[in-house]
Formats: sequence, C-alpha cells, structure tokens
Amino acid sequence: MSGAESFRRKLFLRYFTNSAHPIGKLYSFMVIKNQSTNKTLLLIFLLALTVRILFNIFYVGTTDVPISDAQDYHQIALSLLHTGAYHSTFRPPLLPFFIAILYKLFGVNYFVVRIVLSIFSSFTCLIVYKISKEIFDRQVALIAAFISSIYWMMFYWCGFLLTETLCTFFLMLAVLYLIKSVRAPRMRYFIFGGMCLGLAALARAFVFPIFLFLPLWAYISFKSNTRFVYKSCVIISLAMFLVILPCTMRNYMLTNKFVPIASQGGFNLLGANNPEILKYYKGGVIHPIKSGLFKKGELNLKEISSAEADQLYWKKGLDFIGKNPFFVIKLMFYKFKLFWHLHRDISLPSLQYFFVLLFAIYGSFISLKKFTTISILYLLPLFFTCMSLIFWGDDRIRSPIEPIFVIFAAYGIAQILERGKTTEQ
Repeated sequence: MSGAESFRRKLFLRYFTNSAHPIGKLYSFMVIKNQSTNKTLLLIFLLALTVRILFNIFYVGTTDVPISDAQDYHQIALSLLHTGAYHSTFRPPLLPFFIAILYKLFGVNYFVVRIVLSIFSSFTCLIVYKISKEIFDRQVALIAAFISSIYWMMFYWCGFLLTETLCTFFLMLAVLYLIKSVRAPRMRYFIFGGMCLGLAALARAFVFPIFLFLPLWAYISFKSNTRFVYKSCVIISLAMFLVILPCTMRNYMLTNKFVPIASQGGFNLLGANNPEILKYYKGGVIHPIKSGLFKKGELNLKEISSAEADQLYWKKGLDFIGKNPFFVIKLMFYKFKLFWHLHRDISLPSLQYFFVLLFAIYGSFISLKKFTTISILYLLPLFFTCMSLIFWGDDRIRSPIEPIFVIFAAYGIAQILERGKTTEQ
C-alpha cells in the first residue's frame, strides 16, 4: 500500500469515527414524523451513496487494480467484451455480464464499475427500509435504513469487483417479496420472489441450494393452508429455476455435464475439508491441489475442464468427510468462528459489527411473536450458517444477510427507546 493510499484510508476512518455530531443531526432530521416518505427515502439514498463514494475514493482509491477473484471476473468480462463469448463455468455469470456491459458503455474503468455497485448498495438500504416498514413500523424502518447507510459490513464489498453487492441486492428483494406473500399470498409475489432468488444465485452460486429451505419456510408461513404451502414452493422454485435455466443449458452444451450455475461446489468442498487446510487457513479454503489428497499425476488441470475437475473434487471431498468425521467437526468450529466474525482484532468495522449483532440478537428474540410472518429472516441466517459449515466460513459468505441483522437490530433499538420513553412518563 502506498503512503498516499494509507493516508486516504486513515482520513476516511477518522472522518467517520469523529462524525457523531453531523450524523446525529442528520438522524434527528430523518425521524421528524412530518417529513414525507419520498423525501426521507431520498435522504437515506443520498447518505448511503455519499458514504460509498467516499469509501471508494479515499479508502479503496480511484485506480485500485482488481486482484484475486476480482481479477477473474474482470478477465471474463474482457473476454465477453472482445469476443462476445462466455467460456467459463467456474464463475457464476451475472457479475461478468454486468461488468462487460459497463465496460462497453464507459470503457474499461474499474472505478465506474465500483460506483455503479455503490448505487446498487445504496438501493439495498431502501429495500431494508421497505422490509422493516412492512414487518414493523416507520420508526424501525428509519433506524434500519440509517444504520445500513453507514454500516461498514454493508458497503465494504462495493469497493471491489466482487459478487457480494449484487447478491445482497437481489436476495433482499426476494426477502421483501416473500414477506409480502405471507401477508397477501398473490401469484406475483411468489414469481418475483423466485426470480430474485434466481438472480441472487446467478450472482453467487452459494445461494442456489436455498430452494431446499423453501418447503420449511412455506410450512411455517402457510401451515393453516396446505394449498398455499404447495403452491408457494412450486411457483417460487419454478421462477427461480427458469431464471437459472439459460445458464444451466449453456453449461451443459459447453461441458456435456449438469452444472446448474458454476463448477465451484466441489472446489470449495475439498478446498475447505482436507488434511492440509489447518496449515494454511483455519476455517477457510485453499486450492484443492494443495489438499494432499491427490497422488502424483492423478490431477492434470490442463487436460480436463473445470466441470470435470469439480466432479473429482466432489468425490474426493465427500470421501474425506466420510472417513474423517471428527476432524471435519473440528474444522466446523473454525468455520463458525470465521463466519460469525469471532476472530477479528478490535477495529471500527468490528465494533460496528458487534454493536449491530448485539442488538440484532435482542431484536430477533423479541420478534419471535412475529415468527410466522418473518420466518425467512430467521431461516436465511440458518441456511448461510449451514452452508458455511459444509464449505467454508468468511465475512464474504455472511455479507448477503447483513441487512437482516440490521433490521433486527433496528427493532431492538426502537423497543429500548420506546421503553425508555415509557419509564420517563
């Protein structure tokens, strides 16, 4: 990191650490009951966008070059731009197409992509407002939207060419439609909810198995009406699969193998469950070739496709898990720590996270009376936790459900403030 970049990052952190008075005034302005909803939402959006643009300018830098996963997405987008062909099955397709379109419109400019991602992230704050207002009230919605506007965990990933921002946006849209469908079981809510789940999965294939949780969500939400239990599962799943279908068909024509979205599952399974992982990254993932489970000459990545390699990774990974259950349970402990951010040093992002998490735990507990209506807010963290225990744990894995913690935290804070007013009276 250059001295200039270090200075910009320190400046950014110092500004937001010492900005209690301006932001406090802005918050007070936001909660004036007589403000129109449209003006309030515009203010929320502008605050969120300002924070994200400042983050990209002063913390990330305007000329930051994509590395690691971001570099892969950049290269796939360039290939799409120059050849019109999409040959990768390893990465999910939504982000590369998204980047390629922006490169076509504005030239190959990383900063432009990050600004557009910042706009999507800012709209996610408005979705948080809508969800909170749908299940609680306007006060909770304002608190939730305000927190999401300045919450590090909800804007950090818009500074990089990665999938988290788009995945979070579409996942939260799906949550909004699913909650609406419980209150008013209409066909369009089921369809839109399923389509948004499909788009979230096309952004990050990790989301794809969520359809396995849909029957549980439907039973909790509509258990008094069996017809809606079946209807909701079928319609949502079909809408989700139809969005994903073009990608699946393209993968089959390319590889002659069934690859729903991306050939990453086996890579992550074996990369996170092997005898060598603790030497590199406790709870994380390494390249399967470092797993120590391949004999010399058994794996030649130059001679096989990524889909064929992924099938081999699945086989090796499942075999290792079956033969080493106690070691895998030990790995799950590390994955859990990573996923729930229980491993970090004290920093501004960590303090923000623990503040939100503390109130979210309280808010989720006192929200149990609404469990039938908002069960999706409980099931999604459960789903993501289970997936991280099977594959690997990291803040990136958790990021799409951060808005749920914000919503619960806002409700917890609102209830504490309400009780404080009642005590004073």
